[in-house]
Amino acid sequence: MYAREAKNRDELWLLDQIESLSIDDVSFRSRDYIIIADEKNHSKLGFGRKRIHKEHDESIFCEITSIGILDLSQKEIILAYLFDSLIQSSKKDGFDSSYFFTELTDYLSILGFNIIPESELLPSVKTRLNEKQKMISEKAVPLSLEFDSFKIPSHMQSIFNSKKHDPKPVPKITPEDFGINPKKVTSKYKIDK
Repeated sequence: MYAREAKNRDELWLLDQIESLSIDDVSFRSRDYIIIADEKNHSKLGFGRKRIHKEHDESIFCEITSIGILDLSQKEIILAYLFDSLIQSSKKDGFDSSYFFTELTDYLSILGFNIIPESELLPSVKTRLNEKQKMISEKAVPLSLEFDSFKIPSHMQSIFNSKKHDPKPVPKITPEDFGINPKKVTSKYKIDK
């Protein structure tokens, strides 16, 4: 298992997955996404987004959002690996914490997320929460993660550490990565026999 930043060639694939999973796609930018893939066959296992909110004058904040898990048999380890990768990316941008809005909080609390009372939210963060409640789930609550508090559950520690230290393989680029179906597309030059 390895993490990589999404490339332009992933844009169509990401948009298809986001639509099929009914995930938040507001202000979509493929470069904000991290993709988790299998090191053996390079199949995509999950994805998530780090979104930097700069549109509000009073505060700039980081949000982890648009999480999609494609291999449910490895859901917990993919989520942990994905959050770890998104946190590292957010740290590079100068953030030490992030928000996440969801109604499913049990597993996230194990990773170190804390529910924040709405009354303590900055107006810009509360506006984003309201957007998520309208788009995704009216039961969504605001969570916050101080990156230093992020932790991998003990029952996954050995799996996570072994996957984290695997060398990052170079994926093979296929026509499908560019949205091309080689069975349906004909070449400009054709040789008749």
